[in-house]
Amino acid sequence: MKQILKKLPLLLFFLFLAGKQQNAFAKGKWFFSIYGGQFSAHDFIEVAQGETNFKCSYMAALVIGKELWKYHDYLNLEVEGQFVKHWGKERYSCSCPACSDPGSDWAEGQSYSNQNTGKHEHEEYNAVLVLRWVKFPWNQYLNTSLALGDGLSYATKLPPVEMDQHAINHGDEYKVSKLLNYLMLELSFSIPRFSSYSTFARIHHRSGIFGFFNGVKGGSNFVTGGIRTVF
Repeated sequence: MKQILKKLPLLLFFLFLAGKQQNAFAKGKWFFSIYGGQFSAHDFIEVAQGETNFKCSYMAALVIGKELWKYHDYLNLEVEGQFVKHWGKERYSCSCPACSDPGSDWAEGQSYSNQNTGKHEHEEYNAVLVLRWVKFPWNQYLNTSLALGDGLSYATKLPPVEMDQHAINHGDEYKVSKLLNYLMLELSFSIPRFSSYSTFARIHHRSGIFGFFNGVKGGSNFVTGGIRTVF
């Protein structure tokens, strides 16, 4: 299993090549996206409702994808391969929020002086299937699409934002995993005259699906924005 995970970047590359050979199955176009954002301590539903609680953890993603299938002019099926770079301070740092803010995430009796305030970097690789609804009544003025994607996510290190700091401080059991489920929700827009280029807002989510993946019940959510070009 470990050997397979180490080769995940190669698997994503071969996914790219395999998709390129699917012309007999789909005549869909390729697309390239770049997006980035910041970690929010709220859960997926809360973030989707517009609530945020930002922490000092950031990400930037490069995406190569392809349209696999279309249902008339209503629904598209797409595939994405993602490379993601994460950086920033550990979740419980002094500077974000400010030291004067005790912070709801800090365990009882703890303060910024005994939290881990070091820097952290790691990479993430994702393979995702995406369903995209593209039929909206105002598309003649502003092309709009709503997408939901699901797949697998592999982090090269255990992400600090997915660790339960309260459990760590008090010696309670918690589980973190490099391999988790990936989920995304996206709303995109483009001007009809320049429909090959679009902007989008996306929730970038990793989780164990209530313990289904290696017993992990937590995860992470990043609020992001980006641009996409079709070619």
